[in-house]
Amino acid sequence: MYPEDCPTPNPIPAPDGDQIIVIQSVHFQRGEIVIRNVSSDPVTITGGEMGWQWCNFPQYNSIVLEDLVLEPDQTLALRMVNQFRYWRLYPGAEGDPNELGIYITTGAFNNSELIRAFVSWGAGLRGGRESVAVTALLWTNQDRVEIQPGHAGFIITGRADEGSGYTSVPARCLVLPPNPPGTVLPMPAP
Repeated sequence: MYPEDCPTPNPIPAPDGDQIIVIQSVHFQRGEIVIRNVSSDPVTITGGEMGWQWCNFPQYNSIVLEDLVLEPDQTLALRMVNQFRYWRLYPGAEGDPNELGIYITTGAFNNSELIRAFVSWGAGLRGGRESVAVTALLWTNQDRVEIQPGHAGFIITGRADEGSGYTSVPARCLVLPPNPPGTVLPMPAP
């Protein structure tokens, strides 16, 4: 599934927390992310406006429109949508929102009991959601994924709570796995 010279996702959940979901990969320009169930139990991703959310501070939106069950080791690939367009991410310039959090509901992004996964790259973001992830034991304070020049994103190849647990990759390595049957993803409004 992955090109031979590309890393294969190898997620290791944060050891001190109860991590059930990791961010497996991020493609900056296309705003594509893949999350993965790293628990031994099925995880219900609640859909709709009050359900699971992605947060790229200060932007956020629903992950799925209808409830979805992710079985152990199963993935969900999606494009981040915010109202009228697909949301792009950036490789790490100062001042860009170089972080991504996954939450189980909207409206409480400062609550460490509601965050399930987090990653920060490049310059990071002051005043974002990193402190929430650190409090939840899902991220190491001030740690960052190092993005190589010309790379399009990153893949998890180790611990989910450390920048060194992710590997920067070119676009050809960011392969989207198939979604579970019945997945209903948000689309930009017409």
